[in-house]
This record gives sequence, C-alpha cells and structure tokens, in this order.
Amino acid sequence: MSTDTATASAKLRRHAEEQFAEELEELKKTDTRQRPSNWELSPWAVCTYLMGGELPNGFTVSPKYIGNRRIIETAVATLATAPALRRARHGQVVGVGASGGGHQR
Repeated sequence: MSTDTATASAKLRRHAEEQFAEELEELKKTDTRQRPSNWELSPWAVCTYLMGGELPNGFTVSPKYIGNRRIIETAVATLATAPALRRARHGQVVGVGASGGGHQR
C-alpha cells in the first residue's frame, strides 16, 4: 500500500450505521411508534437520530444536524409519504432511464 493510499484510507470515516450503532440500537429498543413499510425506525426516531435528544430511557442521542427541526421533520414526512417510496414498497422499480431523464416502471 502506498503512502498516499494509506493516508487517504486513514482520513475516511466509518459509515454512520457503524459509528452510531449504539444510538441506533437504543432508538430501535425504545421506538414504539408506527413505522412506514420497510422502515426500521418511525419518523419520530429518525428525527431524533438526526437532531439528537434524550430518549425515554435516559439515553442521549447526539445531534448529526444542527439547524431547524421543522426542516428535518418535513423531509422525513416527505420520505415517509413519497409516491416513489409507495411504489417501491409494492415491488415496482422506480429509477432514472439511460437517457438521464424520466422514470421507468
């Protein structure tokens, strides 16, 4: 391995799922709210994961986004109700065509 490659590898960070695995596990344990199909967490838990906060069991989730909570809530609600996600849940393929535009079904 060259020095440049070793330096680049050292600068890469772990995936969020690995870095914050304990927080995600605590959220899953305490999350009793309704979840959209194919989601492991409820919209409330996703917002808490992103914005941080204290869980009912006293565990503290660190913030990953510092800003307006309403923006995150709107984004999560959009993802939870997006037509493309509903189609994907029903086994339809949704994507961008080879020409770079439009949707394939």
